[in-house]
Amino acid sequence: SLTGEVFDKPRRLELTAAGKRSEMLKLAEVEAESNLRWSQLPPVFWTARVGRIKPGAESLLADADPIKASHSEKMPVVALQQYGMGQVIYIGTDNTWRWQRNKGADFYVAVWGQMLQHLAMPHLLGSKRTQITADKAGYSVGDKITIYARLYNASYDPIIEPTVQGMLSPVDIKSGATSQPAAEAVILRPVANQKGMYKAEVIARDPGQYKFHIDKPADTSVKIDLSIKVPTVEAGDTAMNEPLLREIANVTDGKFFREENLWQLPGEIQKKNQKLFWPRQIELWSTMPMLLAMMTVACMEWLFRKLLQLK
Repeated sequence: SLTGEVFDKPRRLELTAAGKRSEMLKLAEVEAESNLRWSQLPPVFWTARVGRIKPGAESLLADADPIKASHSEKMPVVALQQYGMGQVIYIGTDNTWRWQRNKGADFYVAVWGQMLQHLAMPHLLGSKRTQITADKAGYSVGDKITIYARLYNASYDPIIEPTVQGMLSPVDIKSGATSQPAAEAVILRPVANQKGMYKAEVIARDPGQYKFHIDKPADTSVKIDLSIKVPTVEAGDTAMNEPLLREIANVTDGKFFREENLWQLPGEIQKKNQKLFWPRQIELWSTMPMLLAMMTVACMEWLFRKLLQLK
C-alpha cells in the first residue's frame, strides 16, 4: 500500500439482491445452494474504498462491513453498468485469487468464466448492421426495461433518424409463434454523442416470454428474447440475519436481543447511565455579563462628567 496502511483483516463479501439474480455470479443451479457456496468462499483482505454506486449502475457484490456502508447501501465491490451496446464491470478487489485456496479452482474459474462470457456475449449477437441488447434478460412486472440498438444502413454508415420504432411481441409458449396483434410498439431515440446508437425504456406490464425486433430500415430478422415474471416476494430470503444484527449491535455499542429474551431489555436500560451534552448557542450581546459591562461603562462616564462638571 502506498499509504502504508496494513491490510491484515479478512473482509467478507456478500451478494446483493441483484447479485443473487445475476447469472454470471451463480455457483449452482439452485439459488440457495449458490448463496451457500458464496458464503463458504475464503474472505479477501483488501477492497477499494468507494463512496457510492453511480446512477444507472447495479451493485452485485458488496463489502459486508457495516462501517463502510453508505446511508443507502453497503459498499459495492463488484458492479455492472450498461454503456451503449456494451457493459462495464467494476471489480474493487485484487484478492479473488484467494477463492482458490482450500476450495479448489472450480468456483474461481466459474465466476471469472461467467463474467467474461456475460461481457462478450453482446458482441456475438445480431448482424453487422443491426445489434440489439437489453440491460437484463429477465424482469419482474413493473420493472423498467432498457433496450439499446446500434443500427447501420446498407452502406454500413450509422443511421441518423430522430426516432426508430421497434416491436415488443409476446410469444406463444406452446407453438413458439409470435402473436403480432398483441405486439407493443416501442420508440427508440438517439443516444447523445454515439452515432447510430438508439435507446428505449418501457415498463414490463404483463408476465410472459417476449421477442423484440427493430422495424425498417433495420434488419427485422434480428431479435432478442425477454422474460417477464410476476414478482415472488415469498420466495425471497426473509430469514433474520442474526450474525449481521449482532455485528451492528457490537459496532454501535448496543446489544442484540431475541424475542424470547426481550424481558431482559428494561433491566439493561436501567443499568446503563450516560451523560448527554446538548450544546446551546447564545448570542453574546443578549447575555447578562454584557448588560452589566455596558451599564458599568455608562455609569463611569456619568460619574466622570459629574466630577469634572461637564455638561
